[in-house]
Amino acid sequence: MKQAHPDQGPAGLPNAPVRRRALLGTLVAAAALTACTESLDGFEASYSSGYGVSVQAGTATADALSFTVPKRVSPTSKEDLELRPRQAILKLDGYMPVPPIDVAESADRYTVRFRLPEDLVKEAKSSVTDRRPISGEVILPMDSVVISFTGLEHYVPTTSYVHVQLLPAYSGPLTSLAKSTGEALRSLYSAR
Repeated sequence: MKQAHPDQGPAGLPNAPVRRRALLGTLVAAAALTACTESLDGFEASYSSGYGVSVQAGTATADALSFTVPKRVSPTSKEDLELRPRQAILKLDGYMPVPPIDVAESADRYTVRFRLPEDLVKEAKSSVTDRRPISGEVILPMDSVVISFTGLEHYVPTTSYVHVQLLPAYSGPLTSLAKSTGEALRSLYSAR
């Protein structure tokens, strides 16, 4: 009796499950190698305004983020707020709070920089395929400037809580493939 080749069935036809497994293994290995070449560029940050304080996102690197805030804010016509960004705190869900590493001052604005927690950066670098947003808040101390009936300014401490959301930004073949696929799908949908 003639024995069949391992890649062929009893009738000499190709054995499809063996080929599928080999193809699937090749695709998984290629995807794993491609994912290893992805690198963390930084984080995209979005802020909500709190207590009349408008926060504008600044540059974000792989381990730090920054934002700008005005020096003085008038949320109502009766009060002025003076910010104290050197005492600000960045508190991200699941991580230890961090103080600012640098506060730069211009004529009417502060630029505040925070170093991101090391655990967060390590986790973002190791889990390239998990692009979930990280939520938290920036706690901004400020003084409410109250003018008494004698004309003297009194400073009453208060706090603003600004919601922040960080989204890891990667670069590499998977990211460019996802962007081009998204653009192609959007163009197909808009052509409809």
